[in-house]
Amino acid sequence: MSAYTNKKVYVILTLLVLLAVSFLSFLVITGFSNLKNAPSNLTTQSELSQFPIDYNESNSLIVVCPKEARNNPNYPDASCKKTTYFGTNGIYEAISKGGKEHTVFLKNGRYKGPLYINNEKRYLTIAGESRDGVIFYRDYFDKSLQDQPVISIDGDGGYTIDNITVTVPSDLLGYNNYYTVGIKIGKFSAVTIKNVLVYNTYAGVYLQPGTQDIKIYKSIFVNNINGVVSKTDSKVKFLNNIFAYNINLGLLLDLRSYGVQNQFSGTVSEKQISSFLYKKLENNLFYNNKVAIKASVISKVDLLNNLFSKNVDRDIEVTPQFSKDLENFYSASTGRSLFIRFNFTDNNASKFCSYYQKTLFGNYTSCKNFEKGPNKSGIGNNIFVKTDISSGEFNFRLSDGSNLIDAGDPSISDRDGTRSDPGAYGGYCYYDSDGCDDLQFPLLNTLPDIKPGDSDDFDASKLDNNNDGKVDILDIINLIKYVFGG
Repeated sequence: MSAYTNKKVYVILTLLVLLAVSFLSFLVITGFSNLKNAPSNLTTQSELSQFPIDYNESNSLIVVCPKEARNNPNYPDASCKKTTYFGTNGIYEAISKGGKEHTVFLKNGRYKGPLYINNEKRYLTIAGESRDGVIFYRDYFDKSLQDQPVISIDGDGGYTIDNITVTVPSDLLGYNNYYTVGIKIGKFSAVTIKNVLVYNTYAGVYLQPGTQDIKIYKSIFVNNINGVVSKTDSKVKFLNNIFAYNINLGLLLDLRSYGVQNQFSGTVSEKQISSFLYKKLENNLFYNNKVAIKASVISKVDLLNNLFSKNVDRDIEVTPQFSKDLENFYSASTGRSLFIRFNFTDNNASKFCSYYQKTLFGNYTSCKNFEKGPNKSGIGNNIFVKTDISSGEFNFRLSDGSNLIDAGDPSISDRDGTRSDPGAYGGYCYYDSDGCDDLQFPLLNTLPDIKPGDSDDFDASKLDNNNDGKVDILDIINLIKYVFGG
């Protein structure tokens, strides 16, 4: 063999070795070698019982972990070693892989939005390991855009958002025309939102015109400008939710143009009214909002077993256009099984239900006969077990001595079989076989503080795998052992 040939073979072998080393380095850096230890992408039905949420309706499930878990043996959850899906990009990949009834299960951590879910044409669940542990956030402001969502759902499909927190930096709310939305739901989408916490947004949930059926269960909207803004004419159910400390409105029910910022004009055409399907509000709590509920079509809203407390301006505000409907709403003459009844407030009657009378002085006038629902105002101040504003501690369950226990609609029973209590913890407590015991209000002084420019990128300092205070060759050896299952 000639010297030229020997040299050529040597060069080729050297290149192959370099390529092999580069490929191995690539595997270590990206974590693709996790495929060696990964189970099937689609978790089998028998494995679903390992998760804290019931996924009996799912035929496939994919686990997604936060970016900080990738190749990090210090991350406490070993299951993140077995997945190939990390961060928000991992969510997109996981969404694309499942079957007709698919669940994307998110392990505790931070996930940077926006997350856009469009035209899936199937049943898709996005569920977190724990409500307070899975945090979706958006940390930047684009002056050219409005209705900037953290999570956006659009197009045909049936979706469930379950067991997560959604937020933005509080200082972004000071910008003009910055209408941050926690969860934005668009036309044709049918969505269930349950056990979700949303805070610091302009609108915790924004329902655009033309949605399909919407259900919002056991969720908490706190410290937003508005808890929920609904512009849809379709059915919406609000059951066992808490709306607290929202700066403007707890809930807006309106039929106006697109745009979350178009607050409330007060008049609705007959055509709009005829297309407006009933909204059901049952066993919700409205606490310390400026206005609890503002509605333009109150004549098509069922209010049952709701509890209003410490709302600043008023509990229910309607337009003069429908004030006459309210005068007759306590009567069974509507021919419907549910209407406005068994609602309670510690405000007086003038704040319980009022409408804006367009006079020279712009007075608010009390809704006549509203208390005959029977709805009751002036119920006293000792409603809850504990409310400590200074320390941010709240327990919105009725106190043992409250005169509201077993005071709800007698045709509805609580889980223990007794007559229903008003408020978020009473009634059937939908979508929860154990009642509402796990509906916990967050401590306001412990809410995660998202800052502008926050990042969910992987922190290399976490690679101190032997906990000796430095990152060196020993950590790399540990990392290689971890990647290859050693």
